[in-house]
Amino acid sequence: MKSISWDFTVDWRKLRLLYELDRRGTIAATATAMFLTPSAVSQQLAGLARDIGVPLLERRGRTVVLTGQARLLLAHAEGMRELAERTRAALDAWADGTVGYVRVGALATGIAALVGPAIVRFALRAPWAWSSGSASRNRIR
Repeated sequence: MKSISWDFTVDWRKLRLLYELDRRGTIAATATAMFLTPSAVSQQLAGLARDIGVPLLERRGRTVVLTGQARLLLAHAEGMRELAERTRAALDAWADGTVGYVRVGALATGIAALVGPAIVRFALRAPWAWSSGSASRNRIR
């Protein structure tokens, strides 16, 4: 299996054009719906195919049809869009202070006497906010 490198990018606008082409059936109808010229739609889809490195369209007479790879890309696109939305929501929550990390430093006696009981109380009062990241690191949501 060929692995994907971190430089693999998908332009969401181009992906939307591919979705619209699948939905509408022709480049002309896609262009009209997206307020573009047919030439611009063709160029954007050709660019998407180059970016991804697989053929997305196949000529059939005077029209085009989506390849199997294009259909596979569209099948995964919804999951990618949902992941991008969750990521944006998480970044927004971080920016407004809803989520973040808390680091506590104390002497050993302070940990046993103060920090430990405070963490237990916090975890009991807000179990939704506490998730274990690993044995040595915990994360506050």
